[in-house]
Amino acid sequence: MTKFLLLTLLVLFLGLSAVGQNLPDAPQPQPVKKCGPWSCWNPTTRPTKEVFKDKTFLAVVSTDAAVIVFDNEMTHEGLAHHKCVEGNPNLPMHPSRGQLYASDLPEFAVVSGGAFLFTKLSLPKWLTLSLLPYPVEEHLRGGIGWAENCW
Repeated sequence: MTKFLLLTLLVLFLGLSAVGQNLPDAPQPQPVKKCGPWSCWNPTTRPTKEVFKDKTFLAVVSTDAAVIVFDNEMTHEGLAHHKCVEGNPNLPMHPSRGQLYASDLPEFAVVSGGAFLFTKLSLPKWLTLSLLPYPVEEHLRGGIGWAENCW
C-alpha cells in the first residue's frame, strides 16, 4: 500500500511541476482544400484549334483512318470479286461497305478521342503515339491477309 501511495504522490508531483512550465503553442489548424474530381489538378491545356493543327494528333488520326480504309477496301474487293467470306464473327459473311466501316467506327472514335485528349492536356507525344500499334497491326494483318489468302 505504501508503494502505491508513493507512486501516486510521485505522479502528482511530476504532473504539478509540469504545469508551471511554459509549453510551446500548438500549431494552428490549416484550412482544408475542397477538391472535386478536377479542381486540385490543373494541367496546362492547349486551345482546341491548336490541338487540331498538332502534327502528332494529325499523324495518329490519319494513320488510323488510312489503315481502316486499307483493310475495309481489301475486304470489299475480296468479297466482291474473289468469292471469299468475311472472317469477323460480328459481321455477316458478305457485309456491305457501310457495315465494314460501321464496325470500325468505335475503334476510330476511341483512338481519335484519346489522341485529342492527350494532345489537349499536353501529355508526352510518345503517349499519344502509343495509341497506334494495335489498330495498325490489326488492320494491316487483315488487309494483307485478304491479298495472301483470297486472290
